[in-house]
Order: sequence, then structure tokens, then C-alpha cells
Amino acid sequence: MNEFIQIVQQTLKTVGLYEINGILVIVYVMWEQIAALVVAGAAVELVRKAPESQRMWVLVVLCFVILGAFLAPAPVPILLAGMTVAGLIAVSIDRFNPDMLRWRAVGALGIYSLAALAYLFYGRYLESVDATAWAEAIGG
Repeated sequence: MNEFIQIVQQTLKTVGLYEINGILVIVYVMWEQIAALVVAGAAVELVRKAPESQRMWVLVVLCFVILGAFLAPAPVPILLAGMTVAGLIAVSIDRFNPDMLRWRAVGALGIYSLAALAYLFYGRYLESVDATAWAEAIGG
């Protein structure tokens, strides 16, 4: 009977260790991607408050914004988070025409995120190009 209790205790310790490690992995990944998570939260709020005529376009643009926040290099997610939160705050305090301000904020976020994604993909393309072949192609 003591052997059975020891096996159960060891199994519970092992399962508890796996659970704690899983929770720590989730916390570390969330901390690494905190700016992208802020972008995602603010984007959900912008989509939720958008009028029905703008909702689909806002959703598509903000999907690109979230993608840019998760994939782009270091300063871009922080800038996107700041821009998204500032846009959300500006829309929430605007009393004159919040729908137009939301549309403008989402447009600016879309342009910035698409530029960041283009930079990212162009950088990946340049990593695959041989430097000597590229120099010959431009006449260097």
C-alpha cells in the first residue's frame, strides 16, 4: 500500500511540474509579445465599436495590423501598440464624428502595418539573394 501511495505522490508531483512549466511558458510568451497583445485587444475594441458599414473593412485592416505586430522587428510592435491605443482613446473621446476618426485611425494603422510587413518580406527576400549576383545585376 505504501508503494502505491508513493507512486501516486510521484505522479502528482510530475503532473504538477508539467502544469507549472506550461503556465510559465504561456507567461513568458505573453511577456515577449505584450505589445502585439495590446494591439490585438485595442483592435478588437475598435472593430466592436465600428458601425456596420465599416466593420468588415476595419476587421480586415486590423488583421494586417495584428499580423504586423506579431511578425515585424522590435520597434514596430511597440509603435503599433501606441498608435492603436491612441486611436482607440481618440475615438472614444471624440464627440463630433467618431466614425470618421475611427476610419482615419484604422487607415493610418493599415498603411503603417503594411509598410512594416513589406519591409519584413523585402528583408527576407534580400537574405535569400546572393550578394555577388545582386552586385552583378545592378552593374557593380
